Amino acid sequence: MKYFMLTCCLLFVSISFNHTFGQFTLPPDDGSVVNCPIDGLVQPAEPGVITDGCANTLVPIVTAPTAVPCEGDMIWIFTYSGCNETHIWTYTYTVDMPGLTIGAANGSSIVVTVNDANTQPVPPVITDVCGNILTPVVIGPNQVPGTDDYTWTFVYTDCAGNTVDWVFTYTVDPTSSTHESDLDEFTSIYPNPASNELTINVSSAEQIDYELMNSYGQVVLAGNSISSSTTLDVSSFSDGIYYITVHTNSGIITKKVLKQ
Repeated sequence: MKYFMLTCCLLFVSISFNHTFGQFTLPPDDGSVVNCPIDGLVQPAEPGVITDGCANTLVPIVTAPTAVPCEGDMIWIFTYSGCNETHIWTYTYTVDMPGLTIGAANGSSIVVTVNDANTQPVPPVITDVCGNILTPVVIGPNQVPGTDDYTWTFVYTDCAGNTVDWVFTYTVDPTSSTHESDLDEFTSIYPNPASNELTINVSSAEQIDYELMNSYGQVVLAGNSISSSTTLDVSSFSDGIYYITVHTNSGIITKKVLKQ
């Protein structure tokens, strides 16, 4: 008897599958120019809807910048993480403060003596484009060569180094009181200092014209009257130095008045 042995062999085949998921890309970085650091703290819009290679919509992690002291770059960072990869998109605010401007015109006033021109005028309140109040450097009084003018210059400078000047000019004119000694006998202006009212008294009822100027040389009150006594309401005016000029048939008189 013959015996036969059948040997069976099993063949195992190992098959591996490799799949590469598609990568995702982001748009180019973006940015803009703003005036103030506070503008750079406004979160910019995302660069559209971003999906990864697995078709998942990605929500970025947003990192806000710290405000710069004055000018410079403030960078917002958007970090997108998808399947197997991370990309960053940035938005840059460049803070560039524009130059300073002054809404108030330069001031002026006519005074009788040089000593009057030594009185420092009150400058306007000036802010930079971001609303910060600026403290001016005061220069003066300086005589303009060849004239009887004396100037006070107020130099305002913002954090970026932008500057603007406001100038007040005193013109010394002794003739502005030509008839003052004569008019003093017939005209009185009181009280001085004044708080609420200022009264002009003349010797007799006649046509008078009056102007009240502030220390900037701006007329804040003007009018006329036919009376021996005229009362002006100054209660709403800011405290400080004013000049009242009264025109009568006898001449012109200018007085310095303190409002307090």
